[in-house]
Amino acid sequence: MKVLVTASLLLPAVALAGRGELTERSPSTLEPHEIRIGLTDIGIGLWGTKLLDRIEVSSHPIVWATWAADLPSYDVRAKFEFWREDDFAMSVASGITSIDLRPLVNASTDNDGSTELAFRVIPIEGWAGYRLTDRLRITAGAMYTSVSLSGHTEAGPIDELGGAVGTSNLEFLGTAQLRVSRSWNLIAGARVLGYQAQYAVVRGAEMVGSADQGTATNETRAEGDALGVGGAWQASLAAHLARPHFNLRFGVEYGNYHVPVVNLVLPSRGWMPTLDIYWRI
Repeated sequence: MKVLVTASLLLPAVALAGRGELTERSPSTLEPHEIRIGLTDIGIGLWGTKLLDRIEVSSHPIVWATWAADLPSYDVRAKFEFWREDDFAMSVASGITSIDLRPLVNASTDNDGSTELAFRVIPIEGWAGYRLTDRLRITAGAMYTSVSLSGHTEAGPIDELGGAVGTSNLEFLGTAQLRVSRSWNLIAGARVLGYQAQYAVVRGAEMVGSADQGTATNETRAEGDALGVGGAWQASLAAHLARPHFNLRFGVEYGNYHVPVVNLVLPSRGWMPTLDIYWRI
């Protein structure tokens, strides 16, 4: 049996905002001025206008730590709750994680465009939630994740030689949140894989004549579900303690394993304990 214990980077934090709703894996956002500080995740609710009041931005500081290894990087995510009523809400979210890997191969990090080697993760999400009663809320969402490792450089007589490998998938998620007391909530969830595919691309380009005569290119691409994970799924049950500032969530999951950050779904299945700790200010 494989065991995976997660912090807020590995499984997104489940924050209970002032309206008593989930702020991750749900349409709800942090309240204006509200800050969430997890073990590896930091988020803030924006403020100033009616539009900004419905936006939260967050980041994973562990990604920025790659600067210590001379690997330029950035990580940012934003969520916009564009529909908010007493019982119903909808939102969209997206972000990007990018790490410049050129120093690993002793390539220049100058932005001249001649050499690139980068790792990127781009998630896109959509959420809807409905409050059935004062104690029970349900949410549903779709998560698309694109992961790529791409690069290009000059190669002898070839003006440009490059390629990329990557994976992408689409998952559908649903949760039910039951408030059992003033501080405790029970959260049941499930996620189903819509599709997942991996790809590899090799591309060569050579200038024809002078700069204004064009470029001859040749590209080869292969794509498919190399892991064979069609029909993958996962179910979870967790308890969430929501104090005025301190939050603790713990529970268990069963189903296909997910690689943290890149959200790659694996064909093997098993039990996984989950743990999340964070603070709200």
